[in-house]
Amino acid sequence: MKNIARVLFNRNMLMLYIVNFLLADPAIYVFFLVTVASLFGKYNYFILAIIIMIGRLFILPNFYNWFVKFAKDKYIQDFLFALRHSLKVKLLVAILSPIPFIIECFILFHFVESDFQKLFEGIITLYIFSLIAGLLGSYIVLFIWWYIEDKTKNRKFIK
Repeated sequence: MKNIARVLFNRNMLMLYIVNFLLADPAIYVFFLVTVASLFGKYNYFILAIIIMIGRLFILPNFYNWFVKFAKDKYIQDFLFALRHSLKVKLLVAILSPIPFIIECFILFHFVESDFQKLFEGIITLYIFSLIAGLLGSYIVLFIWWYIEDKTKNRKFIK
Protein backbone atom coordinates (compact mmCIF):
# COMPACT_ATOMS: atom_id res chain seq x y z
CA MET A 1 0.00 0.00 0.00
CA LYS A 2 2.86 2.33 0.81
CA ASN A 3 4.44 1.70 -2.61
CA ILE A 4 1.17 2.45 -4.40
CA ALA A 5 0.80 5.74 -2.53
CA ARG A 6 4.41 6.58 -3.35
CA VAL A 7 3.78 5.99 -7.06
CA LEU A 8 0.45 7.87 -7.17
CA PHE A 9 1.51 10.91 -5.16
CA ASN A 10 5.08 11.65 -6.13
CA ARG A 11 6.17 14.97 -7.63
CA ASN A 12 5.86 13.90 -11.26
CA MET A 13 2.41 12.36 -10.84
CA LEU A 14 1.13 15.44 -9.03
CA MET A 15 2.40 17.59 -11.90
CA LEU A 16 0.63 15.30 -14.35
CA TYR A 17 -2.64 15.58 -12.37
CA ILE A 18 -2.43 19.37 -12.17
CA VAL A 19 -1.78 19.84 -15.87
CA ASN A 20 -4.50 17.39 -16.92
CA PHE A 21 -7.25 18.49 -14.54
CA LEU A 22 -6.61 22.22 -14.14
CA LEU A 23 -5.05 23.33 -17.42
CA ALA A 24 -6.14 20.87 -20.10
CA ASP A 25 -9.69 20.52 -18.74
CA PRO A 26 -10.84 24.11 -18.11
CA ALA A 27 -14.54 23.26 -18.17
CA ILE A 28 -15.25 24.83 -14.81
CA TYR A 29 -13.63 28.12 -15.90
CA VAL A 30 -15.48 28.08 -19.20
CA PHE A 31 -18.84 27.40 -17.53
CA PHE A 32 -18.23 30.24 -15.09
CA LEU A 33 -17.15 32.71 -17.79
CA VAL A 34 -20.02 31.85 -20.14
CA THR A 35 -22.51 32.15 -17.28
CA VAL A 36 -21.15 35.55 -16.26
CA ALA A 37 -21.18 36.68 -19.88
CA SER A 38 -24.79 35.63 -20.38
CA LEU A 39 -26.07 37.01 -17.06
CA PHE A 40 -24.34 40.38 -17.09
CA GLY A 41 -24.00 40.94 -20.82
CA LYS A 42 -20.21 41.20 -20.59
CA TYR A 43 -19.17 39.64 -23.85
CA ASN A 44 -15.48 40.06 -23.18
CA TYR A 45 -15.88 37.13 -20.73
CA PHE A 46 -17.36 35.07 -23.55
CA ILE A 47 -14.35 35.93 -25.74
CA LEU A 48 -12.04 34.98 -22.86
CA ALA A 49 -13.84 31.62 -22.56
CA ILE A 50 -13.27 30.96 -26.27
CA ILE A 51 -9.58 31.88 -25.94
CA ILE A 52 -9.25 29.49 -22.97
CA MET A 53 -11.01 26.70 -24.91
CA ILE A 54 -8.65 27.13 -27.85
CA GLY A 55 -5.52 27.63 -25.75
CA ARG A 56 -6.05 24.49 -23.70
CA LEU A 57 -5.75 22.39 -26.85
CA PHE A 58 -2.02 23.14 -27.07
CA ILE A 59 -1.18 22.54 -23.40
CA LEU A 60 -0.96 18.74 -23.53
CA PRO A 61 1.25 18.45 -26.64
CA ASN A 62 3.73 20.96 -25.29
CA PHE A 63 3.63 19.57 -21.75
CA TYR A 64 4.01 15.92 -22.75
CA ASN A 65 6.90 16.66 -25.13
CA TRP A 66 8.66 18.46 -22.28
CA PHE A 67 7.59 15.94 -19.64
CA VAL A 68 9.10 12.97 -21.51
CA LYS A 69 12.52 14.56 -21.01
CA PHE A 70 11.83 15.78 -17.45
CA ALA A 71 10.17 12.81 -15.73
CA LYS A 72 12.57 10.08 -14.65
CA ASP A 73 9.96 7.88 -12.96
CA LYS A 74 9.69 4.46 -14.63
CA TYR A 75 5.89 4.32 -14.37
CA ILE A 76 5.43 7.70 -15.99
CA GLN A 77 7.88 6.89 -18.78
CA ASP A 78 6.05 3.61 -19.43
CA PHE A 79 2.69 5.40 -19.43
CA LEU A 80 3.90 8.11 -21.83
CA PHE A 81 5.44 5.53 -24.17
CA ALA A 82 2.26 3.43 -24.14
CA LEU A 83 0.12 6.53 -24.62
CA ARG A 84 2.11 7.55 -27.65
CA HIS A 85 2.47 4.15 -29.31
CA SER A 86 -0.40 1.90 -28.17
CA LEU A 87 -3.83 2.15 -29.75
CA LYS A 88 -5.42 0.35 -26.78
CA VAL A 89 -4.07 2.91 -24.30
CA LYS A 90 -5.19 5.77 -26.55
CA LEU A 91 -8.71 4.34 -26.71
CA LEU A 92 -8.78 3.78 -22.96
CA VAL A 93 -7.66 7.37 -22.29
CA ALA A 94 -10.16 8.70 -24.84
CA ILE A 95 -12.99 6.78 -23.15
CA LEU A 96 -12.00 7.73 -19.60
CA SER A 97 -10.90 11.33 -20.12
CA PRO A 98 -14.41 12.90 -20.20
CA ILE A 99 -15.21 11.52 -16.74
CA PRO A 100 -13.89 14.61 -14.85
CA PHE A 101 -15.90 16.84 -17.20
CA ILE A 102 -19.04 14.77 -16.60
CA ILE A 103 -18.55 14.89 -12.84
CA GLU A 104 -18.07 18.67 -12.97
CA CYS A 105 -21.26 19.05 -15.00
CA PHE A 106 -23.25 16.88 -12.62
CA ILE A 107 -21.99 18.90 -9.66
CA LEU A 108 -22.53 22.29 -11.31
CA PHE A 109 -25.96 21.60 -12.77
CA HIS A 110 -27.29 19.18 -10.13
CA PHE A 111 -28.04 16.34 -12.54
CA VAL A 112 -28.71 13.83 -9.79
CA GLU A 113 -31.43 11.66 -11.27
CA SER A 114 -32.55 8.15 -10.55
CA ASP A 115 -33.78 7.48 -14.10
CA PHE A 116 -30.87 5.70 -15.80
CA GLN A 117 -32.08 6.40 -19.34
CA LYS A 118 -32.01 10.17 -18.79
CA LEU A 119 -28.65 9.81 -17.08
CA PHE A 120 -27.29 7.80 -20.03
CA GLU A 121 -28.60 10.34 -22.58
CA GLY A 122 -26.97 13.11 -20.57
CA ILE A 123 -23.64 11.29 -20.49
CA ILE A 124 -23.57 10.90 -24.28
CA THR A 125 -24.24 14.62 -24.68
CA LEU A 126 -21.53 15.42 -22.16
CA TYR A 127 -19.03 13.24 -24.04
CA ILE A 128 -19.73 15.37 -27.12
CA PHE A 129 -19.36 18.58 -25.10
CA SER A 130 -16.13 17.22 -23.65
CA LEU A 131 -14.66 17.39 -27.14
CA ILE A 132 -15.30 21.13 -27.13
CA ALA A 133 -14.47 22.16 -23.57
CA GLY A 134 -13.11 19.10 -21.79
CA LEU A 135 -10.12 16.84 -21.54
CA LEU A 136 -11.19 14.61 -24.45
CA GLY A 137 -10.61 17.38 -26.98
CA SER A 138 -7.16 18.03 -25.53
CA TYR A 139 -6.20 14.38 -25.86
CA ILE A 140 -7.53 14.19 -29.43
CA VAL A 141 -5.33 17.18 -30.34
CA LEU A 142 -2.40 15.49 -28.54
CA PHE A 143 -2.86 12.29 -30.57
CA ILE A 144 -3.10 14.26 -33.82
CA TRP A 145 0.00 16.25 -32.83
CA TRP A 146 1.97 13.04 -32.22
CA TYR A 147 0.73 11.52 -35.49
CA ILE A 148 1.88 14.55 -37.47
CA GLU A 149 5.18 14.61 -35.56
CA ASP A 150 5.82 10.93 -36.32
CA LYS A 151 4.96 11.36 -40.01
CA THR A 152 7.31 14.34 -40.38
CA LYS A 153 10.12 12.44 -38.63
CA ASN A 154 9.59 9.42 -40.91
CA ARG A 155 9.60 11.66 -43.96
CA LYS A 156 12.88 13.29 -42.88
CA PHE A 157 14.36 9.86 -42.15
CA ILE A 158 13.42 8.52 -45.59
CA LYS A 159 14.93 11.50 -47.40
